[in-house]
Amino acid sequence: MKRIVLIISTMLISLCAFGQKRPTMHAIIFADTYDDKIGPGADISKTKFGDLLYAIAASIDYDDDFEYYTGDACRKATLMNVLDNFHCDTADVVVFCYLGHGVRALDDTSMFPQMCLHEKNQKDFVPLDYVRNRLAVHGARVTWVIGDCCNSYNEYVRPKNPEVAGATMLPGASTNLINQLFVKFTGVITMCASKPGTFGWCNSITGMYFNNELIRAIESPSINNLIPNRPWSSVMNMVMKSLAGQTFYDKNDVQRTPYKMEPRYRIEPRNPMKNPKKHEPDDGEIVKEPTLQNELSAISNSKKHGIERMRLITKIQESYFASDAIVRTVSQENVAYGTPYTIEEYLNHLAHSKNIVNVVVRNIKRDASNKVNYMEIHEFYSELKK
Repeated sequence: MKRIVLIISTMLISLCAFGQKRPTMHAIIFADTYDDKIGPGADISKTKFGDLLYAIAASIDYDDDFEYYTGDACRKATLMNVLDNFHCDTADVVVFCYLGHGVRALDDTSMFPQMCLHEKNQKDFVPLDYVRNRLAVHGARVTWVIGDCCNSYNEYVRPKNPEVAGATMLPGASTNLINQLFVKFTGVITMCASKPGTFGWCNSITGMYFNNELIRAIESPSINNLIPNRPWSSVMNMVMKSLAGQTFYDKNDVQRTPYKMEPRYRIEPRNPMKNPKKHEPDDGEIVKEPTLQNELSAISNSKKHGIERMRLITKIQESYFASDAIVRTVSQENVAYGTPYTIEEYLNHLAHSKNIVNVVVRNIKRDASNKVNYMEIHEFYSELKK
């Protein structure tokens, strides 16, 4: 009798554990990669920033749901469709990032720019504050809105109403800051690369300057620049200090006019909800199936029990990979390093690692049966505890 009770209790505990829904980090990234001038820089920054978000999601034990809109998908119509169909739970984190051209009208009242979104007609430009307002109404734990673009005036633009209708190492200081930014803080953060009337700058080799400094501030924060209980102010303080020491020049300007970048931001804290309401799918709603990226994030998550991670090895291998698949690890710059793995070796490596935070699929090739036979992957490691 005791044995039956024990078995039933174990089953109930397992059902409860598997029935719990983890919070999700949603990322919506629009990058104007088609633009002749800033396209290459936007493409580089899109990858770098996405990698940072994957690491953050793993660090705070959130599922990830990332969508990238590049090339011809970086348009107003796409953005409106995304906003119209977006939903999240109040326990989730929502990130929107735009990498491209921006502008403002002479009479714009917001300190944030209008996003050009590779549109030629100014009537299709969208205010960054409009996106902020559309996303903030969902009441996510954290809503982070970024416009890495110019904020310069243009007399032909009309004002618009923003109201709603190598493996990357994450040091201990970064882990603590991430916890402050995305777990302890609740509210909305909006930021852009430059103050009204000025330009944002990028480099076709290293990417968008504002985005690079933002990543650097979160990945390698300076302890001296951390303001107690003000994590987002600390991040922007580090970004602004670093950019203040840099001068930018237009390569086509024979006068060599010097420019500065002065980002602007707004932080709107909100008291955290004691019992965040979980999102229940509506009738007819499409629930996404786990993707290869999701599965690899799960097996590399050191916060999961070892047995749970090892059980995923066979499932992942049989579902996605050819039996002779090869895996190469690549650096943040997509340079391969180390010895190639067989897929079985690599999945075992992920399942047994104690300090991998997350992995990001960078490139895959498939065979005639649509199974992955080659994969390049970038790894994120936490510091080993001494």
